[in-house]
Amino acid sequence: MSITVHFGGQLSSLKDLDALLSFITYYAEEQGWVYSELKEDGQTKLEPWEKGICLQSDMNVETINIFFDESLTLATFCKTQFGGVEAHIEVIDFLHSIEDFFVKFWVDDEGDYWKTNDQFLLKTKMDFMSKILDDVEKSINDQKDENKWKYN
Repeated sequence: MSITVHFGGQLSSLKDLDALLSFITYYAEEQGWVYSELKEDGQTKLEPWEKGICLQSDMNVETINIFFDESLTLATFCKTQFGGVEAHIEVIDFLHSIEDFFVKFWVDDEGDYWKTNDQFLLKTKMDFMSKILDDVEKSINDQKDENKWKYN
């Protein structure tokens, strides 16, 4: 339960996969993002489409995993709730930067920033979700306090 960006798409060729992964590596380095690549080496043999990359824009945002299936299709997500508005926008900016590599690309942004570029709307949604999470945590803690002597 938090603001999440779901996204995916399909590449047309292995050449596009190599170009995309090269671009993502460059992008991550330019942005100062932490990343790690999955690639073939002396101990690991991969199918040509099994290469991929994990990157993280902010320590409070989930890792963005870019891995494809054998049809060069990607379907993944990234929770941005705990990174805040700026971190969410960074993820959306990244997605805009890679969308042209795909023949089909889609984004389902629970913060609605992908479609609207409305920071106020995004902040409102994140604040609302934070309040819900705080209320759930309080309810759980109250329940623990209420029952803490019941089962001793």
